[in-house]
Amino acid sequence: MPDAISLARTASEAATYVQQAQSALSGVDKRNIAGALDTVSGQLNAVGTAFNRMSPGLSAMAARILTRSV
Repeated sequence: MPDAISLARTASEAATYVQQAQSALSGVDKRNIAGALDTVSGQLNAVGTAFNRMSPGLSAMAARILTRSV
């Protein structure tokens, strides 16, 4: 169960990064597009890092589920 809790927290963290990226794009115009895209890039990189951190736990959970169902 600790893996599930950790995965849920990481997924929530990733969702927050995506929301922040979306917020950075609201109100974008030709004067501030470069800065907004830089912000979005940083947020999406953080999402990728969160998913990479989550990968081992997710793989372990999937393996346990598959082992039980075979």
